[in-house]
Amino acid sequence: VNLPVNIINQPELDYGSAVALYHLSQHLPAVKIVPISLSNLSIEQHYRFGQALRYVAMQSNKRVAFITTAELGHTVIPAGATFAQAVLQAIKSHDLSELQNFNLELAESAQSVNEFKCFVVLSGVLSNLQVQAKINSQETYNGRGLLVSQFNLI
Repeated sequence: VNLPVNIINQPELDYGSAVALYHLSQHLPAVKIVPISLSNLSIEQHYRFGQALRYVAMQSNKRVAFITTAELGHTVIPAGATFAQAVLQAIKSHDLSELQNFNLELAESAQSVNEFKCFVVLSGVLSNLQVQAKINSQETYNGRGLLVSQFNLI
């Protein structure tokens, strides 16, 4: 995969990543972490990046977890609720590849383009794998859609 990569040495994590990694590290104190941020590349390039990540993980003899942190949308905006429902439907159907056909204008209207790109990278990671999706929790807090779900290989 021919994609540009920038390596940035930044000691701080964003809030969503920090919370997820805090909970993960409670059970795995020696866990190695590679935080990845998004870019202004196209949706297709984000998908291909996810596929490249999956390829690298599959070549490893180590256990690998991919954690995506993103809001489901700004639920006080009508497009935000529509965006959240579309993402939830893709998760419930166990097929994030549906996001490849997603209307990017809806993500823009929902003020959720970066979140959408997170889901697209995850879609690339999970492409061509048999997975079982489980929604652990879903709520709205301060006008933001929040979801915790997991995908297990079957």
